[in-house]
Amino acid sequence: MPSKAYWKFAVKVFLLSIGFNIIISFEPWNVGLLFKGSVRQKTDDRLAVSGTEYPEGELLWCTLSDRSWGRVCKFRNLCYMHINGEFALFHGNTAKTGHEQDAQLLMGNRLIKDIVSLTSALGAEFPFNLAHISIDNIVPGKVKYFNYRSGSYHLFHAFNVGNTAHAIHDDLLPVFYTLSRYDNLTEEPTSTLIYWRELSLNKLMGFYQLFSQGKPISQNDLTFEPEESLTCFQDIIVGLSTETLWYQWGLPGFEPEGALKGSNATSSHIAKFTGYVRKRMGLPLRCPIANDYGIIFIRKKTRLILNEEKLSEVLSKTLQLEMRELSLEKNTIKEIIKTVSCAKVVVGLHGAMMIFSIFLPPSSFVLELYPYAINPLNFTPYKTAVELSGMDIEYRAWRNMNRSNTVTHPTEALHRGGISHLSKKEQERITNLTEIRPHQCCQHPEVQFRLYQDTLIDIPSVVNILTNTQFYKNRNGKFGT
Repeated sequence: MPSKAYWKFAVKVFLLSIGFNIIISFEPWNVGLLFKGSVRQKTDDRLAVSGTEYPEGELLWCTLSDRSWGRVCKFRNLCYMHINGEFALFHGNTAKTGHEQDAQLLMGNRLIKDIVSLTSALGAEFPFNLAHISIDNIVPGKVKYFNYRSGSYHLFHAFNVGNTAHAIHDDLLPVFYTLSRYDNLTEEPTSTLIYWRELSLNKLMGFYQLFSQGKPISQNDLTFEPEESLTCFQDIIVGLSTETLWYQWGLPGFEPEGALKGSNATSSHIAKFTGYVRKRMGLPLRCPIANDYGIIFIRKKTRLILNEEKLSEVLSKTLQLEMRELSLEKNTIKEIIKTVSCAKVVVGLHGAMMIFSIFLPPSSFVLELYPYAINPLNFTPYKTAVELSGMDIEYRAWRNMNRSNTVTHPTEALHRGGISHLSKKEQERITNLTEIRPHQCCQHPEVQFRLYQDTLIDIPSVVNILTNTQFYKNRNGKFGT
């Protein structure tokens, strides 16, 4: 019969695989394995401890005086207690801080809640909590393994794992600007990333690696260490700058999704980010003069363009350029970025791939296609991006107004547009909707139902849009406005 240790490990694997993270609340009055009248913990490289002197921690600085969205803090000797999943600063007789506004927080043994938000997404609840513990409270011999990680690190919470648009907007652009501003990042990574979620083995792993000095550390990498252990990080930045954000996703408590009010993002932010990515990927920073092609983004499984070949043919003839197909199923992110970076045109159905439009060169054109019942005015992350100040990219949207030119998938799972799990009355209501109203995040059945339908594009209406753009007029020698 399997041992208790076996079942404990199996349960932990199961919970992590379905996206749950168990964090046992830090209660300073509980008796712990590792601390006198304090907390419990666990470690990293499984190095045996003998007479270890534990490092005193220090809060070096924070960017804002209040604990709010967009705050970034830097710590020295921040430690992770594996047994309960808490971060901690160990102090001697007096607390150390270079941040005067937070000096009163670092008093005595206590749990300090919500020092920063670990994610950049407006309204997301991923607070960073910190246990402040006296070194004298560590029970001698109870920390069996201790790992001290020298160098620089950056801790943040990956907001929507596996989605390319969220990875770029919510994680990597903020990571780039946080490290550029506070860790001297220019051409090479200066810190090792610690993303507080599991990214899994997908294409995005290599993308995050571009910004990490060492192999990125995930939440799972720390979770699967022995419980009686401790991992400490020499210098670590916690949190994400929000200066590059242009969109908010309509999380509960906020307005429906839309352009971020008061955004300071500009083409300069985008250009520095895309230039860094291309250089790290070893891609040329200049395009061949002879390049004259456009791109159509396609999907192989969901949100299909049912007449993609005919659409590509007409686009090529109308715009007088070669059209190339790209998909996340067939192409690597490096291939996509390389091709988009020198393209004249990008065309695609509303979806995560459209985020690659930020890699387009100036004087290019984007046509975003929207399925039936989806109003382009209510879903604008990519329009907002390419129309940032200084981008010099012309944008147009096409919307399917013909219900008969669509194929829905009611029997699929909810995240792929399925509604068969709902009552007949609710299914009929959703099916009969002619337009999805502005909504709050996330995964509303009516939104998913229409976003994941397949679309037969009305090509004459697309041509009509194209021939009335400044991009088309410039290509055909009609330079009037």
